[in-house]
Amino acid sequence: MKKSIVFILYFIFLFEGVRSQIPAFNAAIYDSSKTAGYYFLVPNRINSPNLGFHAQLVLDKYGDVVYYKPLGATVNTPDFKVQPNGMITYFMNQQFYLLDSTFIIVDSVKCKNGIITDSHDLQILNNGHYLLLGFEYAIMDLSAYAWFTPAGTHGSATANVKCNVIQELDANKNVVFEWHTKDFFSFADVDSVWLSSPTNVDWTHCNAIEQDIDGNILLSSRHFNQINKINRADSSIIWRMGGNQNQFSFLNDTIPFYGQHDIRRINNGNITLLDDGFRVNNQPYHACRALEYQIDEINKTGSLVWEYIYDPLMFSRATGNNQRLLNGNSLVNFGTISRNNVTFVVVDSLKNKVFELSFADTMSSYRAFNFQQLPWMFYRPEVTCIDSAGNFYLDAGAGYSSYNWSNGETNRIIPVSSADTFFVFVPYGNNGYISSEKLIVTNANDPCNFISSTAMLSDENKMEIYPNPVTDKIYISCGGISASNGAEFNGAEIEVYNLMGELVQTVQLHTANCEQPIETDIHSLIPGIYLLRVTTSEKVVTFRFIKN
Repeated sequence: MKKSIVFILYFIFLFEGVRSQIPAFNAAIYDSSKTAGYYFLVPNRINSPNLGFHAQLVLDKYGDVVYYKPLGATVNTPDFKVQPNGMITYFMNQQFYLLDSTFIIVDSVKCKNGIITDSHDLQILNNGHYLLLGFEYAIMDLSAYAWFTPAGTHGSATANVKCNVIQELDANKNVVFEWHTKDFFSFADVDSVWLSSPTNVDWTHCNAIEQDIDGNILLSSRHFNQINKINRADSSIIWRMGGNQNQFSFLNDTIPFYGQHDIRRINNGNITLLDDGFRVNNQPYHACRALEYQIDEINKTGSLVWEYIYDPLMFSRATGNNQRLLNGNSLVNFGTISRNNVTFVVVDSLKNKVFELSFADTMSSYRAFNFQQLPWMFYRPEVTCIDSAGNFYLDAGAGYSSYNWSNGETNRIIPVSSADTFFVFVPYGNNGYISSEKLIVTNANDPCNFISSTAMLSDENKMEIYPNPVTDKIYISCGGISASNGAEFNGAEIEVYNLMGELVQTVQLHTANCEQPIETDIHSLIPGIYLLRVTTSEKVVTFRFIKN
């Protein structure tokens, strides 16, 4: 069997061309055999927003920046992620923007009926509907509640109370479901430690929604320290977990969750969340925990089946998420933590660290996501090497309005006179930038014989495709994707994309050996230029071919 490749790689991203637009970070890879796909996040300075720029970031499995969009010092775009339908979404300007696979804004969605859109969460459902959080303000008499600051202060008789709303919009953005917290919760459901101003009250502070497997809705109410299940048919509350109105018995977990974030139903039927562990005003708190519960919704019991704690003395003041990945790993994004300097980690089921990301200062991420499979492909610039009478150059290709090389050069074609690692950023999408693969030049006398980052872990053989152009069938030389040292070949995924980055064909190949070229039938494709990507456990290699 193929042995795991285990190593630690520390990568500090900071170079002259983009240092003012991408914050410096450290990426540590502990087990490259268990990393895959791309990380989406928006690092944000909460404590000192004027220290520098924020940016939307997409990192690859090695921690290298694939895409970034500079946002400025005070702008944040939370919940930057890929939806199940392949659209990219984020929140800004009181609405969620929808982007296509090339990071071009194609649509937007926001709450209707006078409800203000909440930045916390958007879920695009399998039927094309939009599940949104919103909020409204209601005047309430809170004079009976002596829960405000300073201690013992009564609420105002005309308090302005922020109340969350759930809306579901259909594909045409018509409201098909609406649910108001003020109609179903009592004000006393709140944990009073979250209250401060007696006149302007952030009451429920809902921060996550999820369509459950039965079509009902899971809701995280942070200031209640509570998870709710809402009946989609009649709007009733099916159950409450945690907080003052808790209905569940926890069979093997004596620690209540506080200020929780990111309730999700995962494939095995359990639910996950991030327990921030924090309550304000020096109230009891505990370590930030990523949790997985198996729940019995009939008998109202919960069993803790998995827990991850990074540091028993570290809690999170706000935000964060706990994402279960396709391969069983978990991405735990800690939000605004009380100590340490970690943004998120990826751990396996045994809690061994696979990947860790941290920033150099106070930056955190509202949520971070790993997408091990994308339904489209990044259309990255392809760098070629030119030998002109013994002088060597790298060419990033025509058609871009600007070029930003890792060594500070800004021309399309740059000279290569020394061994180094080269890559270039070019404009991509709406005001963003995409990077080429990293090209590692090890010999200044022969720079065109560089190593691509897509093959860093196994470069013993070069993979080839033929014929090119092709009419019906294309062949991939198999030697280049066999496991190294004669180990058993454990499969490949072959994907074909058009030049818009859209996935048009997928082939899964699983075999115990790989002695013959892989045959891929592409006769159904219309004539044109395509990209063929081969993914194995060791490497990812991309080719361009012409279909006649």
